[in-house]
Amino acid sequence: QQQLTCAAIAAMPQSTLAETISSVHFNNVKARHLRAASQQLLVRHGGRVPASHFSLLALPGIGEKMAGLLRRVHKAVAANMATAMATPTAATEAAPRPAED
Repeated sequence: QQQLTCAAIAAMPQSTLAETISSVHFNNVKARHLRAASQQLLVRHGGRVPASHFSLLALPGIGEKMAGLLRRVHKAVAANMATAMATPTAATEAAPRPAED
């Protein structure tokens, strides 16, 4: 499965992106706007989703609903990354634990 980074969304065919967000109403139109916004995020913000709601609204084709969608997607990706980073690996599981006093 492809990661949904700004670069991946900007390069993704619109039909593939529309299928990815098919549970959202008007997914074809929103896919077009997501691609355009992703391209601008790469140019204006180095591919990072700005924390400011107003910065999102400054992107072309982004209104209140799309800004909310971008923030939800960003939060979901960040949560998945945090979970992956917190999951112990075999190396950390095998590491000895310090003795408790």
